[in-house]
Amino acid sequence: MAKANQFPRLVRSTPDPLGLFIRSEYNDQKALLDFLHTQQPGFNGVVFNATHVESQNELLEHVLDRKIDAVLYQRTQKVAGLNQIPEQLRASHFLERDLRPSTDRILKAAREDWGDEAFNKKLQKQRVRIDTLRVALSEHQEKHRMRSFSPHPRTRAARMVHS
Repeated sequence: MAKANQFPRLVRSTPDPLGLFIRSEYNDQKALLDFLHTQQPGFNGVVFNATHVESQNELLEHVLDRKIDAVLYQRTQKVAGLNQIPEQLRASHFLERDLRPSTDRILKAAREDWGDEAFNKKLQKQRVRIDTLRVALSEHQEKHRMRSFSPHPRTRAARMVHS
């Protein structure tokens, strides 16, 4: 498996004022395919939900064949993954597995000179934003830390009352 580039990449600009992207959800594949077969699209690209992309292979192939931009929206995949974690452990899991590596990568990228002053400033601004988020969530987690992740068993006396 190829290693993914961990640094921001420059993307081509979109037509003024902005490009129009259609978001493809799980049940939208057939309708969007029919639309693409019958007429020239009036949009620049399709945004695919990462949790549904396997079921939308035909649409993805058609979009790429027509030279329409395809964007993978990965945040939905992270949210779906967090739903698999017990609620009491989600905050620490998100901080350690998602936010900490992101802040490490953006810090590394912000140290580089990308040859474009405007891009360097945006990168610094995003570094401060994500670092502030990490600190705020860490402080919130510390204040609201649960002492035990397991529910306390009912006492014998409580079991006798409900019997």
